[in-house]
Amino acid sequence: MKIGILTFWSSMDNYGQVLQGYALQKYLCSLGHEAFLIRYEEKKTYPDIFQSRSAWALFTRAKKYLLHHRDYEKQKKVFRKNLQRGFTTFKKGKIEYSQQRYHTPLSLQKDVPKADMYIVGSDQVWGRNPLSALQQPYYLQFGSPLTKRISYAASFGNNESFDDNPELLQTLLKGFERISVREETGKRLCEKAGLDVTWVLDPVLLLRKADYLPLIKGVTPRSEAYLYIYSVNVVNPEQIRYSQLLSLADKKGWQVVVTPSSGYITYEDIFEKAIYDYCSIEGWLSNIYHASLVVTTSFHGVMFCLKFHKPFVYVPLEGRFSRGNDRVGTLLTKLQLTNRILKDNYEEVCDQSIDWASVDSVLDEYIDNSKEFLRECGC
Repeated sequence: MKIGILTFWSSMDNYGQVLQGYALQKYLCSLGHEAFLIRYEEKKTYPDIFQSRSAWALFTRAKKYLLHHRDYEKQKKVFRKNLQRGFTTFKKGKIEYSQQRYHTPLSLQKDVPKADMYIVGSDQVWGRNPLSALQQPYYLQFGSPLTKRISYAASFGNNESFDDNPELLQTLLKGFERISVREETGKRLCEKAGLDVTWVLDPVLLLRKADYLPLIKGVTPRSEAYLYIYSVNVVNPEQIRYSQLLSLADKKGWQVVVTPSSGYITYEDIFEKAIYDYCSIEGWLSNIYHASLVVTTSFHGVMFCLKFHKPFVYVPLEGRFSRGNDRVGTLLTKLQLTNRILKDNYEEVCDQSIDWASVDSVLDEYIDNSKEFLRECGC
């Protein structure tokens, strides 16, 4: 069966975004399907502006430089650092994409990606304003009505649009044969709208540890023990109590290695006395795999710690981004690992061991249930 996957894919620095698409495609292909990612994105991004030599790009760069100089310089620095990560190389070598690149719903309608099934998800595909025409594709409002439509581990993120308007969600998803989400808040939203919904795991957990090891094999690990910080949506070091981390690292004799990424906001280098690593996707996996401890605000950072049996501390986001914590909290609660969530201090978390046999026993059951959902959908 030919399956078109619609998800976020164009990031040049968000490792989880790329790996969740990679994992879902790889798993579906392992079942004998022909799966590909549909290259839809609502707008042209900064990398297009900095890379292109077209008259449009030159004009846009000049306008941004003159009118928004500070933001322009920040984005330019980020772009240059992101080139070190080599995401484009990974995508070209490891992921199959649609030949066409789409920027509007109309372009999708004019040149519909041919498939027997469309899957939307994972990631926060339903996390933006659903009334925007540019968001219609994430509700699979294109193509033939005869094509099967399902969601896999779709997430609402911080979106509050459906809280008081369940009828809107019901209308948007009326063409779906099956719906699955990856957090309990999303499940409750769908149930409030009268929809039959299943909770499933993020696709990165559908693959085995052995499926990721070949990606790590070619990376030379660090020679010294280190604490690894995967920083997403952190604008101030004390958001993750960085002074505590420096003290812990000094006590343990660890280096402090940081990889920052963009999530809701664009990252900046804000951690002093740290080694910054703008690593490849393979290097990021290796950094987690070999770390003495991983500290992260990232959902996918936590998922790969679970996959690699790596001691970790999850730091919840605060303020307007806090709603996104549920995607992590849902799973850690089911795995009885809420003691890995930072509350008062790091040593309190690190002093508690993880019973990986118990974690794997529960996780394997959820993995089987998630795979069963896809089987029931015809995958």
